[in-house]
Amino acid sequence: MAAVGLVLLFVFVFGGYIIAGGKMAPIIKAAPIEMFIIGGAAVAAMLISNSSGIIKGAMGGLGKVFKGSKYKKRRLPGGDFLGFQNSENTESRGCRRTGGPH
Repeated sequence: MAAVGLVLLFVFVFGGYIIAGGKMAPIIKAAPIEMFIIGGAAVAAMLISNSSGIIKGAMGGLGKVFKGSKYKKRRLPGGDFLGFQNSENTESRGCRRTGGPH
């Protein structure tokens, strides 16, 4: 899901920029040096402000971000059923669902 989120981030940020009338040529030309500057500042700030234990934990956690959760839907029994059951109880008390045809 992290990869999907990253793609959506770029689509919405640059899509909004283009829709607002921005040209991509200056962005593409400046991107490598901007990534170097911003990335370098982020790494330096991380190293300056944290202890070695925190930094090691963050680096170890970075791989987990792209690997995904160890908990899958199959391992969480009843999650979907509980949501359905709650919506059925709500409807039986006179409340209607929103967002669909009524």
